[in-house]
Amino acid sequence: MDKNNKINVCALRFDGYKYQKQTGFNPQEATTQYLATRKWDLEPLEKLATFFFLQRSLNKFDLQYEPRDGQYWQALESLFDECKDLEIPEEYRQNTYYEAWKKNSKS
Repeated sequence: MDKNNKINVCALRFDGYKYQKQTGFNPQEATTQYLATRKWDLEPLEKLATFFFLQRSLNKFDLQYEPRDGQYWQALESLFDECKDLEIPEEYRQNTYYEAWKKNSKS
């Protein structure tokens, strides 16, 4: 699995939509705070949700035209490092990606 694919699978194993719906968490605020401080001051589930939404934004939605070496991609890679070893609670698992991550994360 190449690095981009690893990042995508890692991010998508968490159901950020469900988490946001249940908690009202605002990932844009978290990202803005990170860009200002270069620190993620978030609880683990908030990190996972922010990671999920950054992946969605950069690969599919409003940030898809951001430069690959830009601040949003740097934020995504930073979250990958912080989230790759976090366990996903069963209620927030997207099983296809969760299982793919378990299988391939060590390679």
